[in-house]
Amino acid sequence: MKFFRCTSEEISKYKDQFVELYKQLIYVDYPEKVDQGILTTLDIKKSIDKISNYIDAQEGVVFVAQEEEVICGYAHGYIRMFLDEKRMMLDGIVVKPEYMRKKIGHQLLNELEKYAKQEKCDVMELFVTTNNPSAESFYRNKGFV
Repeated sequence: MKFFRCTSEEISKYKDQFVELYKQLIYVDYPEKVDQGILTTLDIKKSIDKISNYIDAQEGVVFVAQEEEVICGYAHGYIRMFLDEKRMMLDGIVVKPEYMRKKIGHQLLNELEKYAKQEKCDVMELFVTTNNPSAESFYRNKGFV
């Protein structure tokens, strides 16, 4: 398993895998949007394109867990200023179900934290929907409140 900072070219190369992972991420938080067809695969592809554009514009970062040609999971975030603080906003972490419980999410979060420190961020923040208790537990165990 290798962990690395992803480029927009790598997102393009593995776009179908990123789309499936992003769909999984969205489904956990908003199952009704997927089930009712409010959020389509085309919408998700557009979201992946936006993430890729953020990388090119150096407005966002994606760290990937990869085993051979399989994208096992990824974490994405961006830096923003708020109240005179430089903040790393963790926008999402997702791991394929068959790779869960192998500390991949922990390592992806660690990679994002290292990046935030390297960029001299004052704070790292995130939001978790209330219908995602496993994510709440994961982040609590990692020191987030």
